Amino acid sequence: GIFGEISVLTPPKDSAKTGYCRVISQLFASDKAATFNHAGIWYYPMGGKVRVSVLAGGEKISEKTDKGGKQLVYQQFSLEKRYKKLDIEFSAGKVLGVEGLLLEDSVGVGVDNIPLRGRPLMPFTKCDHYILAKMFKQLNVKMIILQFGLNVAVGNEKDVGYYRKTLNRQLHYLRKNFPDVFVVVVGVTDMAGHDGEIDKRLQEIRRVQKKGAMDAGYAFWDAYEAMGGKKSIIRWAQQHPSLARPDYAHLSRKGAELLATLFISSLMKDYKEYPNGR
Repeated sequence: GIFGEISVLTPPKDSAKTGYCRVISQLFASDKAATFNHAGIWYYPMGGKVRVSVLAGGEKISEKTDKGGKQLVYQQFSLEKRYKKLDIEFSAGKVLGVEGLLLEDSVGVGVDNIPLRGRPLMPFTKCDHYILAKMFKQLNVKMIILQFGLNVAVGNEKDVGYYRKTLNRQLHYLRKNFPDVFVVVVGVTDMAGHDGEIDKRLQEIRRVQKKGAMDAGYAFWDAYEAMGGKKSIIRWAQQHPSLARPDYAHLSRKGAELLATLFISSLMKDYKEYPNGR
């Protein structure tokens, strides 16, 4: 899938193989995001007949079968109720490659989060383009929000240079292959610490992000400025309740909610200023 990973079901000789996947909403998910009534799954049947069943509390609530083939299959399940936990059962006579699983609600805007940690790990150019294009089309992707870079600030100038190359590679790949998708690059938040060079690298990363977005014809939102600029992370940490962690790097849950609110407000303000909301 988008991570470039795949789960493979390999049956014993001359017999069917059944596999399970249990999906549970996160404990800390908001009430609006904690339930789902729509499930989707991508897989390669590899020539064999495949049966996919959806179960809740051990009871089968939906099932679909296909005759197999060698093309990527997307099965959708619209459920009559909303659930917090489901079991997905796969039964295949031959090897089955599962590419991805989707859980969403039929109401509201669907948001798919790809969490990446550590030094710049950019997924798009490392994916199988055929699979990525299929998923984007079936998910009806209209906007991508890219937020990378803060961990690079604790590295060195070489890390920033590598980050610039990898970010630009992603942006130009998206522009070339998905020209109708709107992309927003979210700039780094403020960060403070004992390293006197952190702010210098933060400013360089901000320049890299803004220039990369502008060169590709995309939007840039400056989270650093939205927070209040230099040392704003310290002020956020000293608020009651705290908006940032004592490490002066990570936002608290309240801080993340505030930054998200600021971003959405800016996005919708600009959106409404365009003719016909386009």
